[in-house]
Amino acid sequence: MAATKTIQVPHLGGITAGYALSNDRYDPSKPTCVLINSMCTTVSLYRDQFSDVALTDAMNLLAIEPLGHGSTSCPSEHFTYWDSALMALQVMDKLGIDKAFALGTSQGGWIVTRMALLAPNRVGASPCIREILGLMPLGTSMDYESADSRSKGCWDPVPALRPFYEKWTSAVATPDFLVDDVWCGMVGGIGFGASASEELSAFWTKTLKEVYKGDEGRKKVRMAVICLLSRDGLLLRLGDIKCPVHWLQGTEDTPFGKTVPVEQIKLFSSSVEAKLVMIEGGAHYLNATNPKEVNAALLEMVNKLTVHTLHFAALLAHFEREDRLFWSYNGLGSPNGQFDFFGSSNECPQNEWQCIFPKEYGLESFCLDMAHGGKDSDHEDSLQPWVTATTASVTVLAFVMICLRLLARWERKQKLWWDDWMIVFSMGWNLVVVGFIFAMVKEGMGLHAGTAVPISNQVMIAKFLVVAEILYVFNLVWTKLSILLMYYRIFHFPYFKRWAYIIGTFVVLWVICITFLFIFICVPVQKLWYPNLPGRCINQVGTWVANAASTILTDLAILVLPMPQVWKLQLRLSEKLALTFAFSLGFFVVFASAYRFSVLFSYTSADSSYTLAPTVGWTAIEMSAGIVSACLPTLRPALQAIVRILGIQGALPALLRSRTVPMSQTGQSNQSQNGLTAQGHKGSGVGHSSHSRRHSFYHLPDESDSAGGHPMTPEQLDASLRPEYDHGRMVTNVLGSKGRNVDSASDEIPLHGIRVQKDFTQVKE
Repeated sequence: MAATKTIQVPHLGGITAGYALSNDRYDPSKPTCVLINSMCTTVSLYRDQFSDVALTDAMNLLAIEPLGHGSTSCPSEHFTYWDSALMALQVMDKLGIDKAFALGTSQGGWIVTRMALLAPNRVGASPCIREILGLMPLGTSMDYESADSRSKGCWDPVPALRPFYEKWTSAVATPDFLVDDVWCGMVGGIGFGASASEELSAFWTKTLKEVYKGDEGRKKVRMAVICLLSRDGLLLRLGDIKCPVHWLQGTEDTPFGKTVPVEQIKLFSSSVEAKLVMIEGGAHYLNATNPKEVNAALLEMVNKLTVHTLHFAALLAHFEREDRLFWSYNGLGSPNGQFDFFGSSNECPQNEWQCIFPKEYGLESFCLDMAHGGKDSDHEDSLQPWVTATTASVTVLAFVMICLRLLARWERKQKLWWDDWMIVFSMGWNLVVVGFIFAMVKEGMGLHAGTAVPISNQVMIAKFLVVAEILYVFNLVWTKLSILLMYYRIFHFPYFKRWAYIIGTFVVLWVICITFLFIFICVPVQKLWYPNLPGRCINQVGTWVANAASTILTDLAILVLPMPQVWKLQLRLSEKLALTFAFSLGFFVVFASAYRFSVLFSYTSADSSYTLAPTVGWTAIEMSAGIVSACLPTLRPALQAIVRILGIQGALPALLRSRTVPMSQTGQSNQSQNGLTAQGHKGSGVGHSSHSRRHSFYHLPDESDSAGGHPMTPEQLDASLRPEYDHGRMVTNVLGSKGRNVDSASDEIPLHGIRVQKDFTQVKE
């Protein structure tokens, strides 16, 4: 059937143009593709495209019936394909569409090519750029039917069509005219080939007889035949077309064959991309005989070129940041998809790029730069050196901290426990994420998207980002679990372990949720780098913000967890502050997470490759800061070994010198030669003095399997911690440990290890 909607445009004294619009409305947030049908067909030729949800979700489909077809009519009896092209552009104007892709089948391919020639930049009522963004000719030829084209397999329409032209030429009105079955059968046979079923042939026979009846119908079909017989070739004009051209041709195309398209695609010499794809088994009306292949190709072209347009918008935004323009770009998502001016210019000149730049900024040189791929200014403010240097330096720092932690364990002759293995595992994940960061830098992250980063590189950056995001959150989890395991090993209190379990469980559940969120931020996933694919996406920046907020909250919970226990110890205020400082070193990772949180809001999809760089750089800082914070409380033995080897102990503060200053119950210092008595189990860290009721100092014991020494027996623990008295009063004191003469199962916390003195007052009855 013919189009049920019409619109009035001014060309040729006032044309009534028939059209169809997907979803019956124009959605300005999506790109648009204009569809021009073939000889003696209507908008119904594109039924398969209009019924494809993937296409209609991704773009507006605007099918327009050319002059001589369907519901389109005009006062003038005579017209050409150029008139149909102008009419289609005016239909776009009427509907408020300034930019569109264009697909044409057979003669529709000739018309959309003329549209691209007429509208590389068009001037309308408002100053703007209006253009055909990309072409997709289907089953066509760009030449007229010449002897040369016939020698290469194209048809000769004259013998077939001339008799109809003569039959339909009449000096008098023909109110009873009705197109015959022969014509209807020929149109269907040539166009659909082997796909012409009885049902399909019956549909088009009925449609053509509804359109071409009466005197008006006769004039329309006669002029349509004249246009085909006398059309002009476009070969000498194809080099002027600059937009991308994706040509599809069926291998079973009867009118134009396979040879001519291969030659003619090369004539689009100024096009940014011109390619030909042969569809195996495809007939002349390719969109109807092979809708799956055509729809997929159209979707790919629109998605790819829409990304390109956004890159162009990003370039212009870059110049605007430098106060080089006085306009803003609304892009494909604006009501008119145009450039709006806010300066003094009141009209848009026709010399291409110059209509968007003030003359005082040397736009000729900029246009030349655009033709050669962009200006060097995109590299002058590159963030790539910063990302590379920052990522490399913090990663090396984290790796050094891991090495020092392992050295500290070796120095104390301690086995590696779960917290050590977990932080080593976290470092491994860190290195993998860093590898993806450098891969993104290689693809162009840190450069402006407008000219320096090709579309294919932008897509690769987006793909790398998805994987890196997932690895990043797992890296944070391994680091958090390492710290919780270290707490578990040091603090042997049921309520403390309970809180460690709660926070650890929350962290594990959090990473599971955030992983699924990152994987399915867009459905399908490809929509993340091809934004116009059909599907749904949640807000990407919002997802990052939610992840950053939960990361900061869990970091704070982990850092605050040991503080109450530290302040319950019987220590001098300075020592409590020192221990608090030691456990608070991890607040730097909170700062890194918080700053990264603030950087997230600088990201914009219009210049994604450039604005993504600060976020990625601070991601590397955050990961490494977490590892450094997890290692700092364990490094004292390694640092002591280093200063001992270097022979600089005396020049360093007490933090790195090995001495023991026991503190009595009253708070006064008691200096002993060794800090531990000789009695008690060797390596247990527990001894007794035969000259005092006061028991010796000892470290809080670790789990036995985290040390290199032998576990204490129940009898030794009993002898060390519980005198054989019925009643007693116990006082606990804490002081620093001495160098290597300490229990091998203890971690060295900066400034002081935690040692406990238990005093018993004997009560005799």
